[in-house]
Amino acid sequence: RLGTGAFSDVYRARRVGMLPILTTIKLSARPGGAAHLASEASVLQELHDSADDLAASYVAQCLPRPIACGPVENEMGTHALVLRHPTGYWGSLADLTGHFPGGIDPRHAVWIWRRMLDLLKYVHTAGWAHGDIRPEHALVHPADHGVRIIGWAAARRGAPWQAQATDLMR
Repeated sequence: RLGTGAFSDVYRARRVGMLPILTTIKLSARPGGAAHLASEASVLQELHDSADDLAASYVAQCLPRPIACGPVENEMGTHALVLRHPTGYWGSLADLTGHFPGGIDPRHAVWIWRRMLDLLKYVHTAGWAHGDIRPEHALVHPADHGVRIIGWAAARRGAPWQAQATDLMR
C-alpha cells in the first residue's frame, strides 16, 4: 500500500514472469471514486496522445502512464486505474516536509520548482489545467532531479487562464 487519495486507495503491484512490470493501482474506495479514476485515465491518455515526437519522452517521464481502467470483479463495485509505476521516485513533496521539518536545501527547491514549471508549461500549452496542485501530488526523483505530477482527476481541458494561474499559485 502506497497511500490513500481523496477517492481511492493506492497500491504498488508487480507482474512477474517473462514480461515483468511494476504498476501503481488505484482502487476506488469512496463514492464517486470510479468517475474520478475514469476521468484521470482519460486526461492522462489525452496528454500522452497529444505529445509530439519531441515532447513524448519528456511527457512519459513526468506524467503517469495509464495501462488500464475499469471495474474490478468483486461484489463491492470497485473500480481500478492501473498506471506504470515510476522507478526512482522517492516520495512526494509532502513526504519531504515530514523528513525535513526545517525545510530542504534551497538548491533542491530550485530544481523541484523548475521541473514543476516545465511540466505545467507543457500542460498549459496543451490547453489543460491540473486543477489540484498540492505537495501530495508532486513526486520527486532525487537522483535525476525529476518531478512527476499525479492526481489528474480534477484536470480540465480548455481551462481559462485563471485555472492555469491557480495551478501556478498552488
